[in-house]
Amino acid sequence: MLFLLSALIFPPAVADDVYTAMFKNETGGHIGSVEIVNGRINVKLDSREGIPESCYFDGYGWHLHEDSAYPNNQTWGFGDDCNYADEHFDPTVACSDLSAHGACSCLIPDRDAAGIVYDCQYPIDPFTCEFGDFSNKFEGGYVGGEPYYGLGEFNYEDPFLHMPDLEGKSIVFHCGTTVERIFCGAFQKTTIEPMTERVQKPVSDPSSLIADFGFGHIIVNDFDTIVSDFDAATLAELDDYLPGGASCYENGFKWHIHDLWEHTQNAAVGSDLCGSTYTAGHYDPTAACGSASGNAECGTCDLGDGSEYDCDFLNDPYSCEVGDLGGKFGKIMVGEDATYTSEFLPGLHVMYGKSIVLHCGDSGDRAICAKLDMGAFYATEVEYQNDALTVVAATPETLAPIDCDTIPGGCNNGVDAAVSTFTWTGMLVGAGSGIMSYLF
Repeated sequence: MLFLLSALIFPPAVADDVYTAMFKNETGGHIGSVEIVNGRINVKLDSREGIPESCYFDGYGWHLHEDSAYPNNQTWGFGDDCNYADEHFDPTVACSDLSAHGACSCLIPDRDAAGIVYDCQYPIDPFTCEFGDFSNKFEGGYVGGEPYYGLGEFNYEDPFLHMPDLEGKSIVFHCGTTVERIFCGAFQKTTIEPMTERVQKPVSDPSSLIADFGFGHIIVNDFDTIVSDFDAATLAELDDYLPGGASCYENGFKWHIHDLWEHTQNAAVGSDLCGSTYTAGHYDPTAACGSASGNAECGTCDLGDGSEYDCDFLNDPYSCEVGDLGGKFGKIMVGEDATYTSEFLPGLHVMYGKSIVLHCGDSGDRAICAKLDMGAFYATEVEYQNDALTVVAATPETLAPIDCDTIPGGCNNGVDAAVSTFTWTGMLVGAGSGIMSYLF
């Protein structure tokens, strides 16, 4: 039975938290506000009084900062008071020069030497951005520039925001293209009646990736939906090749996104062929640093070495490797179709060419792996053109078999009549809903 895990781990909200930061000028006059609820960001710039024209002419830079302890217990600051807000909130170790993350001062020189510079590519790869870098996430850097000149109301959406992180943080506005801080405010939390759902992530291109294991698939749709459908009877045919045989999966599979795929085939079986030589370590761009992380910076600059890794996705999503799907959602149970949601996945083209590795549920041994392949849709129409099959791809949700009666000559001419679906990956790679040939 298909079920939504998100419905189980995210109970219906009884209220929505609203985080509001108010801004004032040096004399206490109102400037504006930022309000955030469910990833929706509303910016109001109501006044320029007391602000030099040079600050707002090109728009303000703005960031989420680490602290909110302003002088005299104020919830706002102006000018130098905004230095109390510390530096940019950066739980994922993206490391601009103004990051508050403690490891960045150590990491940046090595990154500079390697030619790695801070380059926020939001929303396709949100992990290249400090989560508090609203300037580079939205509108090319500056809010309220020409023709607004520091006034107006602006709305943005950031589905990657983890709302509890706003507690104790500040928004700081900077003068135009400089780092000079001009006004700032600490977030205050209130609650309202539940509103619409969280903002949705943008649709990516491609809109789906599929890891095809032969006995089932893991389908990653857009940024946040992961579907598994493992057939126990078909999987049992591989028992002789799995570590521990059927006991490998009787308590489910642990599962992770890995950094690499070095096989020519789309799937492989066994600890050696799914080992680090072919799949590398876990996809971990945010340096959560589990024991099998593929992030080379783990174990350096006070980042973890895996010994204290503790994925607690619901309460602290940054504690999990991005690719630690098992740590986030639990094991995949064979024979139980499931759909999972994750707020922390990049655009699919970032994950294309990586792999998903299934580990034995108890021992953790690598058991079965498959490439995350682009465009592995199922065909609902086929036609012949110049004696070649052309597959008209449909979305994975349809999963409709091909009607051989619609093909001239039926499913002959090199096409197995017993096969009802074709796998499409930009070219027709062969008949069958499963793997063309396992690697044993």
